Amino acid sequence: MDFLEKVNLLMQERKLNRHTLSEACGIPYTTIDGWFKKGYEGAKVSTLIKLADYFSVELDYLVRPSITDRNYGRQIENIGADEKELLTLYRSMNDVGRSLMLTNARTFAGNPDMQKERQSASAI
Repeated sequence: MDFLEKVNLLMQERKLNRHTLSEACGIPYTTIDGWFKKGYEGAKVSTLIKLADYFSVELDYLVRPSITDRNYGRQIENIGADEKELLTLYRSMNDVGRSLMLTNARTFAGNPDMQKERQSASAI
């Protein structure tokens, strides 16, 4: 999805049109309307930051077509090193690799010997 497709999706979810988006996030209507009519090349970073902040998404999500997860970059500071490594590895894989990784994770998660409750009970 490109920038405008993502903005359209976020606007639809909040039931906003260009005018109400302009009022809500403090970006001039002519700027927003211009993106849809003339393109968004040369958009000011400060304006894009306002938009990202308004929709509570990272700037990378808005401007990078390859990033489709709107939670990209959020809350990663609250996870451990192993979880960060797994996330980094997952993001580096193609669709086949991601599918295999998820299949393996689901298999391990379904194994009672691998579950936290089971592990802590056997440690007692």
